Amino acid sequence: NITPDSGTVAAGDSVSVDFTFDGTDLIAGQYPGTIFIQSNYPDSSNYLLPTLLTINVPHAIGLSDTVLDLGSHLIGSTHKDTFTISNPVCDTLAVTDINTTDNVYNVNDTSFSILPYDSQRVVLAFTPAEVKSYDDTLTIFSTAGDTSVNLQGTGLVSPDIAVSPDTLNGSIASCNDSVTETFTIYNEGDSTLTWEARKGKSISDDFDPAIDNSIWSSMNGVSSETYCGANSGTNHLWFGGSSGIRQISTIDLNTLRGGTIELYLKATTSGTNCESPGASDEYMLLQYSNDGGTSWADINTYTYNNFDGVYGLVSEQIPAAAQTSSTRFRIRQFDYSI
Repeated sequence: NITPDSGTVAAGDSVSVDFTFDGTDLIAGQYPGTIFIQSNYPDSSNYLLPTLLTINVPHAIGLSDTVLDLGSHLIGSTHKDTFTISNPVCDTLAVTDINTTDNVYNVNDTSFSILPYDSQRVVLAFTPAEVKSYDDTLTIFSTAGDTSVNLQGTGLVSPDIAVSPDTLNGSIASCNDSVTETFTIYNEGDSTLTWEARKGKSISDDFDPAIDNSIWSSMNGVSSETYCGANSGTNHLWFGGSSGIRQISTIDLNTLRGGTIELYLKATTSGTNCESPGASDEYMLLQYSNDGGTSWADINTYTYNNFDGVYGLVSEQIPAAAQTSSTRFRIRQFDYSI
């Protein structure tokens, strides 16, 4: 605002005019401008008065919490909590470091910038290493100065599970009958064990007398044949006789609880359709996909030297990265020459 914004000045006199610089909704910085003064001065009807607004406010920082109690947790386990750092002023806040004295506490990001009137959530992880209380100070270094959050947490001794017997066997001697067997869960640790047991689900295919299409989503260059001798029954899955990638892929499976993949492999050396692999890169790949088969990650590779002329059992734990609600698996021949 210009006050007053017009008037007269007597000869030899003067008048004071107030100009208000308004920083509403502006962030820190410099803002040039111009005041146009019109008059009856004959040599120039306009007089230009440059203006410059400088906004330079002290940095400030806000914290959602000044004390964080992360509770009591088992040794080796990780518990996460969050707090928020806010910037209440119109200049960018730079957080240059966040640290603690004890490495049982860790944050996901130790340096970042927060725009004016914005905020940043910080994730704090607590992984106790001993049975004790952990009182610590998390220090935040920033352009607003140093500030801190008091941390509290406790480590608890872990339980230890053991199950007997190692394998639970059931035997039924008559049709349409059932049998109940008992297994025992032991807690050999020093704190309460929480457990839950559910029946696991398994799918399998012996490819005899044919491929079970209900559990496979795609296949190429494979078929159920009798060429090279089956591990059980008559037929086996045969890789050969087609161009492109020789592979067979399962349907999408819920593997959130993990599990085991087992298959029998054999590289044969006799018969028209059972030639031995011709090169070292003609190995087999076990892979998984979490995106419907768009991309694949390796679980393991198997060279023919380990399965030359005889079936060998392959057993793999489902990797943690493959434990999702929709994971498919495939066995693929990496390369072939015949």
